[in-house]
Parts: sequence; structure tokens; C-alpha cells
Amino acid sequence: MRLSTWTGAQRATLGQGASGEGVKAPSWLDQFLTARCGGHEPADLAALAEDLSEQGARWPRTARACKRGIDIAGALGGLLLLLPILLVIAFLIKATSRGPVFFGSPRVGRGGKPFFMLKFRTMYADRGDPTGVRHTVANDPRVTPLGAVLRQRSLDELPQLLNVLRGDMSLVGPRAHPVGMLVNGELYEKAVPAYPLRHLVRPGMTGLAQLAGWRGAVTDQTHATRRVVCDLAYIRHFSLSLDIVILVVTAAREFWAGSGT
Repeated sequence: MRLSTWTGAQRATLGQGASGEGVKAPSWLDQFLTARCGGHEPADLAALAEDLSEQGARWPRTARACKRGIDIAGALGGLLLLLPILLVIAFLIKATSRGPVFFGSPRVGRGGKPFFMLKFRTMYADRGDPTGVRHTVANDPRVTPLGAVLRQRSLDELPQLLNVLRGDMSLVGPRAHPVGMLVNGELYEKAVPAYPLRHLVRPGMTGLAQLAGWRGAVTDQTHATRRVVCDLAYIRHFSLSLDIVILVVTAAREFWAGSGT
């Protein structure tokens, strides 16, 4: 399996051309991810899929236990630490729009089993999509003013810590997609046949694809493939240090810098 630049998203950011003009030195994060995950490109998808189809998620038992321990400690600690903020958000949601505080939709979990994922409600109650299949777009009229703020900093996703405690999710893993996820009107597994392999492990609140910039609405085949490549690369090259980097960078980018959607 060949090695290449970390991801298409970062290649575009670096502005690489045939002459090499405009190329910036890779950051420590680029170097870390390339070293840990091999800098996989879409051309590597078939090899990744073949490897995982034959071998599965080859995570040592000790690493699995440690990961689950980190999930429980992190989710429980996060809920306790953030309780005042969670209560304020719940109060503001009830005070600014009609409807429940939480919004839940069916998502695909480990082994392809569906589960009910929680979020703070960010849309008007009569305009939301209970299936979660319809993507949110820029300036979406369904989103409340408060919801836009919550989504910008990914605060709407904090209730997923309860899903982590229940064992439905992990702090880090492939993002939890809605049941019946579509790519340009076509089921994801038909658009990218290797897609079901991402369900070998628990879905995560954040993940490698999100860190690489492949999040939000899936708009084309390239985006759909890139996401799956990142998900399978994460499963193939999992380590606790990789999880810690993903968590720290996600917190810095989304909760503090406000780069959520």
C-alpha cells in the first residue's frame, strides 16, 4: 500500500501544484497523522477494505479495555464538569423555542445495529428531520438562532456523552451516520461498497475523518470516498495515542475556535 500526502483536504489547503510552488511545510499534526495512518488516498481504499474484510479490527484486548475505560471516565467526567453549562443550554432552548430540549435520531452503531443518538435540539420542532438523513445547509431556515450558535461550537453534540456511557458510542471513532445515509440520493453503501466496514467498531463523537476536514454534508463521490478511507485507516491503525490527539485537536478546533457546523 503506497504512502502519499496526508489527505486531499490538506493537499488542497497546502495548494500543491506541479511546480511545487505555494507548498508549505507540513505541520506536526500532518506529520503525526501520516506516521500513524499512512497518508492513505482513495486509491488505497480497496487494499484497506480487503485487509479489514479478512482480518477485522485487530485491536489488542488490553487496548480495547483501555479505550472503553477512557470512554467511561471521559464521558462521566465531562458530564459532571459540564453540568452547569448543560443546564444553561437546556434552559435557553426551552426559553427561546417551543419543543423538547433534546433531539434524537436513529444512527448505525457497531455491527450495523441501530441506536438512538441524542443531541440538543437546534431546529424548530416542526421543521426537524426525525430520520437525520436530510443534511443541514448554510443558513438553514430550520435552525433556530440559538441552534446556530450551538452548532458552530458543536455544543449540541454534548448529550452524546450519555450515548458513550451507555456503550452505544465511543469518544473517538467513525462518526455515527443516520440509518439510510445517502450520497446524492443513493445509499452510501452502494456509492462506496466498503462503507459497512466502518461499522466494525463503535461510532465516535469525533474521528479521523472529522479531523481531516471531511465532515458535514456529503456532497459528491470524492467526499464520500474520502470519509470512508479515513474511517478504515483509523480502524486499521488505531492506537490510544491517536485517540488522544484526535480528542485534543477536536476540542481546540470546535469548542474553543468554533469550527463546527
